[in-house]
Amino acid sequence: MSKVSKLVSGLISQNPVMVFSKSYCPYCTRAKNELTKKKIAFKAIELDNTKDGGDIQAYLQQLTTQRTVPNIFANGHHIGGCDDTLDKLASGMFQKLLAGKKGPFVVAETPEQSTSAKEESGTESEHTDTSAATPVAKPVGKGKAAAESKPAKLPAAQPQAKSTANVFPPAA
Repeated sequence: MSKVSKLVSGLISQNPVMVFSKSYCPYCTRAKNELTKKKIAFKAIELDNTKDGGDIQAYLQQLTTQRTVPNIFANGHHIGGCDDTLDKLASGMFQKLLAGKKGPFVVAETPEQSTSAKEESGTESEHTDTSAATPVAKPVGKGKAAAESKPAKLPAAQPQAKSTANVFPPAA
């Protein structure tokens, strides 16, 4: 696993909501503002202010087929960009993902990987608002099979063909 893939995997697995962003991007600002408005804590990495920002963005494209920012994950599930995030916030799906199981982009890591991810991440910020608890919906499943489904492992970083398919995991 490369340094960048370890870093990205660590950030996604350590943070219930992970936002890969650029400081000047209006879509990134809008998505972060909406998360803040909904009192959803998140960690943001500003790729334009990070030493390995270009490499991180290239790895995210291999991982998700999305090149643009913001690139947002909730509980290990790839949400997508600004519009995807706003849609899932409005529908309540974002909150359900936070209450549910870890997604396919979360991998097990050793304590040393966890520490190195924090040290190598460069410019990052945590956004929390503890003034009011965020109501979180319980996961909605389709029977026993949905409750027993296991998340997939993080795929190896390999170039992928462009796809218009949603990277969101299929319902069990």
